[in-house]
Amino acid sequence: MLTQPAAALAGGNVKIRCTWIGSGKLDVKGKAANIVKGDHSAEFDWPVLAPSANGKVWVELRTPDANDPVRNVDCREKGASTSDLFASEFIDSIRGYGVLRFLDWGQANNNPDSVTWAARTLPGSADQGTVNGAAIETMVALAKQVDADMWLNVPWNADEDYVRRMAQTVHDTLPANRSVYVEMSNEVWNGAFPVADQAASEGLAEGLSTNTFQAQMRRYAEKSVWMLKIWSQVFADRPGKLVRVVSTQNGNSWTAEQVLAFKDTASNVDALATAPYFGRKLLDGAKATDSVDMLMTQLGKQMNDGWADVQENADVAKKYGKRYLAYEAGQHVISTTLVDLLSSVNRNPRMYDIYTSYLSTWRQRYGDVMMLYSATGFISKSGAWGLREYSGQPMDQTPKRRAAMAMLSQN
Repeated sequence: MLTQPAAALAGGNVKIRCTWIGSGKLDVKGKAANIVKGDHSAEFDWPVLAPSANGKVWVELRTPDANDPVRNVDCREKGASTSDLFASEFIDSIRGYGVLRFLDWGQANNNPDSVTWAARTLPGSADQGTVNGAAIETMVALAKQVDADMWLNVPWNADEDYVRRMAQTVHDTLPANRSVYVEMSNEVWNGAFPVADQAASEGLAEGLSTNTFQAQMRRYAEKSVWMLKIWSQVFADRPGKLVRVVSTQNGNSWTAEQVLAFKDTASNVDALATAPYFGRKLLDGAKATDSVDMLMTQLGKQMNDGWADVQENADVAKKYGKRYLAYEAGQHVISTTLVDLLSSVNRNPRMYDIYTSYLSTWRQRYGDVMMLYSATGFISKSGAWGLREYSGQPMDQTPKRRAAMAMLSQN
């Protein structure tokens, strides 16, 4: 599956060129038009797409000779540099961010049953979007190119060999002046993800508590410490560049207390992180005819009201002498039925002012790392998470991203 090019989403036809080596053949499928095949090459047009449109294009490989299979497949915009690993527009769009969190690149929420180093995704793997996530080396390469720190989620079911080799790979390839934030899995407190049930079952089986949720959080603490001790061993020569994180539920500071108070968790952790989202209930009971201006006023109020929960978690972090971070953040407006209204809210110019207030308040009160989720993403019934909707979207159409960029410029 190929990634939709920015120019197609911005309103232009895009010519794509694919090359490969080997004795087999490559067929282009999907929305591709005007396909022209050459010797170990294929060119086609990627048609103009509306943002969020289904413009899937993929390639199918046919290899008659196992000794000379199709390999080194390279598909990119015709005329683009053949040596660049990342598109220049993508690099420009994230340059300036201090930390990159690779949650979705690592597929942390999929929680595969077995995670071994032998089965991991390699930089040359054809598919970087399997349950094993993208290659760790590719994540490091991006951080290096934009001069950013990394935030990584270690798979829950990774064995010790994987955890150690993952840490060693990052240690050996990330510049020594950059930091790496590391946490076990993602939102283990959140019952929406399979890892939560697994942690609860393991915690109950170990007798960590007779209360299911408490057993779940204690097991998370235990598993985090196990993983963080391995990373600490690998980073023993530069411990100040390793930030050991535990993440808990923003709306329930009890979870933070349960994790940090359990056994030796506090002595093996540098930071507590939560996700201070706002606006999750904005469209509960809303109608398609509701005034967007009224909703924006309500959203601003919900953002301001949310700081009470944030402060409770910050107080827990302070009690244990830990940094307080935001592992995810931003608006959380969702609706599976009112997608047009959801879009109007997120595109409204007042969102710039709301985000500016939000980011300024965080900086003034807490002053540490806040990870906005996410850099780019279409608006759909699953939410409007992206600071922008698609690669190449004009800045004047992205009020959330403009606010973030303005805040970064003040550093």
